[in-house]
Amino acid sequence: MNIYSNMLRIKERLQARSASPQTLKMMDKYISLASKVAGSEHTSTLRVLSELMKTPEALGNMSIYNDLAALEEELQQERIEIQKEREQIESRPIPKPKKYYKQHKNKK
Repeated sequence: MNIYSNMLRIKERLQARSASPQTLKMMDKYISLASKVAGSEHTSTLRVLSELMKTPEALGNMSIYNDLAALEEELQQERIEIQKEREQIESRPIPKPKKYYKQHKNKK
């Protein structure tokens, strides 16, 4: 996703978490800046969120920082769960093709 899409997604998640009005106001500011740039630069939501946590508004207001930190923790947990699911899918046994068993039988 590009930065603008990630910012919109972060704002939606913050609204769902009942973030403070200051946090939502800050998000509106950065969303408007991102819409002007609107490049096709792809980056992860966690990366955008960590950059938002470094902004002067977040560093100067603990309420904003705490909202962003809580969302970051939630996203990291989701990332870990997705990674575990992928590992389970990749590690499940895959049956060998019939050709393999025929060759194995002929070798004996």
